[in-house]
Amino acid sequence: FDYNTAVTNFYGTFSTNKLTSIPTDLFRYNTVVTSFQSTFAGNQLTTIPADLFRYNTAVTSFPSTFYINQLTSLPTGLFDNNINVTDFNRCFWINLLTSIPADIFKYNTLATIGNLNNHIGVPLTLLRFTKETEIGIVEMGANHQKEIEFLCSIAQPDFGYITNFGK
Repeated sequence: FDYNTAVTNFYGTFSTNKLTSIPTDLFRYNTVVTSFQSTFAGNQLTTIPADLFRYNTAVTSFPSTFYINQLTSLPTGLFDNNINVTDFNRCFWINLLTSIPADIFKYNTLATIGNLNNHIGVPLTLLRFTKETEIGIVEMGANHQKEIEFLCSIAQPDFGYITNFGK
C-alpha cells in the first residue's frame, strides 16, 4: 500500500486471520486514510512495528484496529505524525496489555476511563485534566434526547465525533 494518497478505508482488511506479525512499511506514506477500523482485529499479533503508522498524516480513526489480539505491549511513538486522529474507540480492546508507554501519543493526552460518559462521568473526566493536558478526549453517551447537548454544555468541546445514532 505504499504511496496511496487518498485511501478511504481499510475496514477489516486483515481481520480474523492468523497474522502473527505486520510488515513495518505496510502503510508507508498513505497521506489520507479515513479509517483503519477493525483492520487487524481477531488475529494473533503479539507486537506492532513502532513505525507502522508513522507516515500516515491524516488518519481519522482507529476504532477496533487491534481488537482481540495477543498484544502485551505497545511501541513508543506508535502514532507519531498522525496529525488528524479522532477515534481510538476500542482500538486495543481485549488484549494482554500490561502497560502503555507514556509517550505513545505525541501530545499529553487524557481520555475518559471506562464508560464514564454520562452527567456524572463527564465531569469526573474533566476533573482529571490539568494545565499540562494538551488534548482531552471526553466520551459522551446518551439514552434520551438533548443529553449530548447538555454534556457538551459541560465539556465545551472544540471538536466532536459521532460514532453511533439510535432511534
